[in-house]
Amino acid sequence: PLSAGRWKNTTDNSGSWFEAGDKYTTAKDTNLYAQWKSDGKEYEIPFDANGGECDVTSIKVITGSKWPALPTPTRKGYTFKGWGVNEGNIVYSIPSKLTASWEANKYTIEFDTKGGILSEDSPKTLIIAYDAKLPELPTPTKEGYEFVGWNDAENGSGTYYSKGLVFK
Repeated sequence: PLSAGRWKNTTDNSGSWFEAGDKYTTAKDTNLYAQWKSDGKEYEIPFDANGGECDVTSIKVITGSKWPALPTPTRKGYTFKGWGVNEGNIVYSIPSKLTASWEANKYTIEFDTKGGILSEDSPKTLIIAYDAKLPELPTPTKEGYEFVGWNDAENGSGTYYSKGLVFK
């Protein structure tokens, strides 16, 4: 016999109801799916932008209803991946908060030696994620010159980049 609650043997709510104490006989393995009835209460759930910015601070939902459209926060150097719930799906449980999930954008750095030479084993490009620390960068050579570093402006007036610097 089943011990508690109401159960169905289909996922789409079309099967038979089974109550606590009912006997269920089958000639094959089967699944029983819990069926739920909303308490009808409205819940306010705060958003945690997790390092980003969001114009909306919270949302109101009712269990058993569908998740409404959710805001899209922004964060420099990152792509928003979601809140951990899917819009349009049924709200089955109420989380204490919805936290933004992010993926760091990746950038390609090309090393322009401006007439210098990189060794055969030196990388010509580097792919790095936003907020990642730079690894050891290649050191080019150029006859008659001393290499003073890598700069993001061709004339050297920009930012100098070196190992350990956080890429922004």
